[in-house]
Amino acid sequence: MRRSIVLIILGFNFSILPSVYSQKLRDIQELSTEQIETTYQILKDVSYGSDPEQNMNIYLFKQAESYGKGNFTLVFLHGGGYYFSDKSQEERYIEPYLKKGLNVVNLNYRLKRGISIAKSDLTKAERDSSGDSLISLEERYGGKDSYMENVIAETNKLLVDRLLTQQDADKIIADAKAINWPPVILETWPVWK
Repeated sequence: MRRSIVLIILGFNFSILPSVYSQKLRDIQELSTEQIETTYQILKDVSYGSDPEQNMNIYLFKQAESYGKGNFTLVFLHGGGYYFSDKSQEERYIEPYLKKGLNVVNLNYRLKRGISIAKSDLTKAERDSSGDSLISLEERYGGKDSYMENVIAETNKLLVDRLLTQQDADKIIADAKAINWPPVILETWPVWK
């Protein structure tokens, strides 16, 4: 499923819609509840991970192509401070966007595990919905112990093949040990923290 995801809404703040879109959205006649049910392809509880909390509802407007470049997807993360709530309890907040014919993803994420896990869930859901097959370090290794085992094994192979000095190998292993788990992507060097 190929979709552009360009807007993320956290909690109840809908004021971040660009004014250029809000002017055009204001001009679009609203759909009734019955029209929403017939003009959307609705995919409920689509899994994007192995945890039962990693699921989303996807609302694809069948005539979205008619919007041209104004065709975008709104991703809604329910409120609850990463601790409670559920996408099903927040459906009323996506309804205005469904009435305007926007594609909407209403996303659940793993609760009570911190902001980094919620961000990881959002990234995975975005990758899955866009068809990107690249997996995260957390998905690839499962945990820091497995990650460290792989770093050490690969570093030792490079040492044996004389492609690294011992000093470089020690630095690579020390840097890997210093990474928080799950890793956080940074905007600057080093890429992972």
